[in-house]
Amino acid sequence: MDESNLADADDLLERTAYHEAGHATARYVLGLGFDRVSVVADKERGSVGHVLGRAVSEKTAERLVWGERTPSDRLRLENEILSTMAGALAEEHRFPGERSAGAEGDREFLIDFAFRVVRFPDALESGSADETVNAYLVYVWRMAQNLIRREWCLVEALAQALLARPSRVLSGVAACRVLKQAEEARLERDG
Repeated sequence: MDESNLADADDLLERTAYHEAGHATARYVLGLGFDRVSVVADKERGSVGHVLGRAVSEKTAERLVWGERTPSDRLRLENEILSTMAGALAEEHRFPGERSAGAEGDREFLIDFAFRVVRFPDALESGSADETVNAYLVYVWRMAQNLIRREWCLVEALAQALLARPSRVLSGVAACRVLKQAEEARLERDG
């Protein structure tokens, strides 16, 4: 591999580490949990990294769209959207002015879940589905931006831990330990 390809690979690895650390940090802060965070390419998924979380199942998602749902159900869906946005936002925070390299799959998920949260069938009947979903996504995007800014030291600690790890994979337990240590260091530093 020549030097320019090696530099590109290193850049992609670092970008991916911050992207996945953003997802994992948001899931941690929002209490969603996750089982693993990785910056190892997965050709089957078509991704350069991933956070294996405890996502809302398709069956549960269908119930949340068509059936009865509680305010906590809606909050869970919203937090899933927010944690998905956090990946691209963390990457863009670390690399300002550059578009996120690994967020295509995230975008599809975001649109799908946003329609679920705003009750697409209801919005469709009123003829305002796209407008409503766009407004909702802007609202959640702002919340995700605030989370990434507020929790940046956690994102950075986790990204650096991933980059330092030869396997480029951390279990959920190990990643949460890194995040907890970063929280404690922040509390000690900030008083």
